[in-house]
Amino acid sequence: MALALAVGLDRAAMQLDEVMGDRQTDAEAAVFARELGVGLAEHLEDVAQEGFRDARAVVADGDLGGRLVAAQADLDRPALGCELDGVGQQVPDDLLQAIGVGDGRSGVGGEDPGHAHAPGLGGRQHGLEGGLDRVGGVDRPRLEAHLAADDPRDVEQVLDALGLRAGAAFGVASSGIRADTGVFADLGGYLLVDAANANLYPVVAGTDGGLTAAEVQQTLRSALAVANRARAQIRQPSGQAAQVTITVVDSFGAVLGLVRTPDAPVFGTDVALQKARSAAFMSNPAAAAELQALPVANYLVPAATSSIAAYVTALRGFVGDPTALANKTAYSTRAIGTLARPFFPDGVSSTGAGPLSKPYAQWSPFSTGLQLDLSHDAIVAAAGGSPAVGCTGLPRLRNGLQIFPGGIPIYRSVLGVPQVVGAIGVSGDGIDQDDMIAFLGLSRAAASLGSGFGQAPANLRADTITLPGGQLRYVQCPQAPFNNSSDQNVCVGL
Repeated sequence: MALALAVGLDRAAMQLDEVMGDRQTDAEAAVFARELGVGLAEHLEDVAQEGFRDARAVVADGDLGGRLVAAQADLDRPALGCELDGVGQQVPDDLLQAIGVGDGRSGVGGEDPGHAHAPGLGGRQHGLEGGLDRVGGVDRPRLEAHLAADDPRDVEQVLDALGLRAGAAFGVASSGIRADTGVFADLGGYLLVDAANANLYPVVAGTDGGLTAAEVQQTLRSALAVANRARAQIRQPSGQAAQVTITVVDSFGAVLGLVRTPDAPVFGTDVALQKARSAAFMSNPAAAAELQALPVANYLVPAATSSIAAYVTALRGFVGDPTALANKTAYSTRAIGTLARPFFPDGVSSTGAGPLSKPYAQWSPFSTGLQLDLSHDAIVAAAGGSPAVGCTGLPRLRNGLQIFPGGIPIYRSVLGVPQVVGAIGVSGDGIDQDDMIAFLGLSRAAASLGSGFGQAPANLRADTITLPGGQLRYVQCPQAPFNNSSDQNVCVGL
């Protein structure tokens, strides 16, 4: 199924129980299975939270096994089949095999190691229950009989041949994730580390000179502090703190620092980076020219091409501004995502698609528009044996475009002229919680340091764009968002 979804333009309905229950290893999909699974958990969390606002998106009786008609399913996924700009490759193999992060290598990998109902960590299991039937051509019944009959040395040889190893305890260096003992320790921050226990993404200054290391550090700290207070949307029992990954990038998309809470979902590592890069890229005055310079996406089944430059033209016509994506307007990923919906205004099924979306007749959760078109050819290249290909061909957007909230651009006034200097991205909880953590974290860091960086000026934000269906929304924060607090409207006026 993954191949058809990756290279086809046709709209498709899907069964959530098929996503969660399918344990067969389709030969066609083997190349894509690793990357396809990483983002679905957040997709489904967000689908549930958004309540399937379009009348044609239905979950029968609240049962996740019901049919989801591909209309308004808010699927917050990483771009498929691409490298994570080092996020996946640098995390130790123990972690990658245990949690399903695609590391950009060929073959079958990154599959679910036993979470049969965790679609975000892989659509199929990578273990003795359901996933070994065809891995490397292994016949499961014969393997089980062989393991039962032979002595331990033979069993060890079989397991070695399959690449199966014992896991690593969470929190130790060999797991790839451990508690910080430095600047984030007092806030309970966790880091991604290499096999030598070194932080993979220590805080650094922007490569473009726009952000200092102190500003990056304070932004991460402030956002982490907000997360620790935020009431989680997707966790039971209620009253728990949000669990997220937070990252800051510069205007070139370089990672300037990353921190996470202890139980942050693994998929959030990639998605948070996508959100930050997407907000920084789409807010950059060079975005239009860089998109227009890309080649068309070449689809195979059915044979078709899709122009990337056409999205720039469509957006400019939609917002009534021939300079859009070249005029310093600040786009949060919430604003980007609204423009990428198959109906605009969002959820009104009698209207047309947003300018970054496919028309509804061609749309599906796996073919949303610009998001897939940017990455499609890289997926095909990966299927042909080139997994090191970047996700988009855009250096600023190396691991794909993200269309879900939680990415906020960072600005600084240079000689009196506001300029985008980076962005913050947050992923792991509900979309409003991610949005709030990013937005408040940046605002509070800017207020704390007073060094001139912070939110985009209000008059540059995308929510000032007037459209026939209403204004875009830049950020949305939850009602009564904090545990043990009655605070309301916490994002107003910032």
